[in-house]
Amino acid sequence: MQLYNLQKAFSAALLTLETQPLVPYIIANGLTPEQRLQIYRNNIINNCTQALRAVYPTVERLVGADFFNAAAREYVRQYPSTFCDLQQYGDKLAEFLATFPPAKTVPYLAEVAQFEWGYHLALHAAAHSPLDLIALGQIAPDDYHQVKFSLHPATRLFAMQFPVSYIWQLCQAEEDPNDQITLPEHGEKILMLRPKFEVEWRFLSEGEYALLSAFTQQKEMGQACAEALEVEPNFDVGQFLQFCIANLIITEFVL
Repeated sequence: MQLYNLQKAFSAALLTLETQPLVPYIIANGLTPEQRLQIYRNNIINNCTQALRAVYPTVERLVGADFFNAAAREYVRQYPSTFCDLQQYGDKLAEFLATFPPAKTVPYLAEVAQFEWGYHLALHAAAHSPLDLIALGQIAPDDYHQVKFSLHPATRLFAMQFPVSYIWQLCQAEEDPNDQITLPEHGEKILMLRPKFEVEWRFLSEGEYALLSAFTQQKEMGQACAEALEVEPNFDVGQFLQFCIANLIITEFVL
């Protein structure tokens, strides 16, 4: 077998039980080929599970260690790591849980995972200097509508069907969160930010969410304002922009 095919077969065997193509190339020496492969397989699954556990403590709190371990094993098989750094592993867990049959009994679990992954990214995002107000002030008023704003790398936006922040806060207490969760009839629009060293979040109105969403899509100021005012006619764009600049939510612009 060529080296490339041998490596490919070895990698596949770590995520499946298909070991037969490799058996002729493994020296037993007291252990069967299957047992030797199982050692590697266990290490891969355990290391990736621990990486997921570090990022998703609230998900584990909601479903328990046994459920989390079983889900993690299946996730690792479906989404093997493609990064050298395990801190980057787990970005598809929310997507996985949304279609994982055993998770259907916890309908908000995928959104909790989405929230926790966003928190993880916000915590480890690069720092950024404040918006250059002097340069912004040099733009002619007639050109304001053409400005494109960019958000701080740590900023995250969420449009949730369920009250995820409420569920997350319940899970920080010592009591069993599943005994206390009573779901309101509405979801949440959330802005996650990191103005200094701690990750924070606040609820957004319809206009605020529409404006920031437009900025993430690199839409010009005129178009972004139009979309925000369409969903919230009384939205004070200027006041909200001041808040975003003061809290390092908006950090760059181009004309």
